[in-house]
Amino acid sequence: MEEDTLFFGSGLRVSLGGAPTLGRRSIVSPRGLPLGSLASRRSALVETALALGSPRGLGVFLPAIAACRCSLRSWSDATLNAAWPVVSELVSVAVGDSPPSRIHEAGRLIGLGPGLTPSGDDFLGGFLFTWHHLHKVYPSLPGVPRLNGLRAGADRTNAISLAWLRDLAQGEGVTPLHEVVEGLIGRVSPPNLQNALRRLLALGHSTGWDLLTGAVAGLGLSARPGVPVVSPAFDRMPATQEGRHGHQTTH
Repeated sequence: MEEDTLFFGSGLRVSLGGAPTLGRRSIVSPRGLPLGSLASRRSALVETALALGSPRGLGVFLPAIAACRCSLRSWSDATLNAAWPVVSELVSVAVGDSPPSRIHEAGRLIGLGPGLTPSGDDFLGGFLFTWHHLHKVYPSLPGVPRLNGLRAGADRTNAISLAWLRDLAQGEGVTPLHEVVEGLIGRVSPPNLQNALRRLLALGHSTGWDLLTGAVAGLGLSARPGVPVVSPAFDRMPATQEGRHGHQTTH
């Protein structure tokens, strides 16, 4: 990298001169719904997404995750076959069927798939992003278990995607992702929720679908048995402007 330009071995150059820089701001949302209401919101979100277009990348998993049909199965694509056992394990961790220690399986997703931000990175980022915010808004939910796999998997992805994944794990992502998650937990969905979903799904070749699928998997946290069905303790979610690190979604 020289000044504001990224150079790749293939000769490709990407100028970041016009990319917005990270700027934290707070999105003020209505006080969130009781946890018991999130399941129906999640189902409606998946139905809306599938009506907007055909899933790409790990988005193919959306119907199975939403229906909690996460048994072992085979897929027609090698990347999907490699990802599915890990994805199904993460869903089990979120809903409480598997112990928190099993989240370390997530490291197997890092670097999985083609593109500047591989599908495995995007899915895992969406999953961790959503868990992060659910715990902040609903303190009765457990926090994200420590994931040592991010460091261990650093050599399987590129520096840009790894930085993107770390940002997402800390609750910082592109604006449409913040708006979609906020719309789900708010008592009144923002009027532009469907537009935000449309903009999210338009990211990259499959980045938006991968992020959404990870988010839907992370929302399984709200279905844990024995978790008090309460309103959240506070009503602010941090958000960022789009384009941290000049993020380019090209796959």
